[in-house]
Amino acid sequence: MTTPILDHLRATTRDLHDGLEARLDVFTRVADPLRRRDMVGRFLAFYRPAEAALARLLGDEPDLEFDARRKVPALERDAATLRAVASTDAPLALPTDRAEALGFLYVLEGSTLGGRVIDKQLRVRGLSPEGLSFFQGYGEATGARWKAFCAVLERAGDKAAAARGARSAFVQMEAWMCGVPA
Repeated sequence: MTTPILDHLRATTRDLHDGLEARLDVFTRVADPLRRRDMVGRFLAFYRPAEAALARLLGDEPDLEFDARRKVPALERDAATLRAVASTDAPLALPTDRAEALGFLYVLEGSTLGGRVIDKQLRVRGLSPEGLSFFQGYGEATGARWKAFCAVLERAGDKAAAARGARSAFVQMEAWMCGVPA
């Protein structure tokens, strides 16, 4: 699916997306039980404050169904399964308006698509999916939920603000997950 704002966000964040993907190195982390536990705890500590802030700005956004998009419940289950301890919440600079919030959410929702790819690759590589239900996203509904999100995203209005929100999310996620200075 492609839309003007989606194309803009992809173009303005491609460098950050590629950098995060390379430095996060999910499969290396997943293969080691201690690193898997740490990764899940870090994701949880990132998503908790992000989702709380986004809920305030987008909780009543028409057609978004924000509460159904929350990843914290899956991450909490994964953390319990792995006996992971989530550190204190990540110190995030959070969006201040609706367009920035939609850009920030673009990164989180995009990671749901990526998570499905990761989930499939775990099995291909013979790695256990234990404690990684987060990567299953919305299951078979992931594609449909992405399209629904893109329809909402298209109403963001301010492409520059949405891009600021998306870039901020990528930079902060990389800093938190990979120890790269923001």
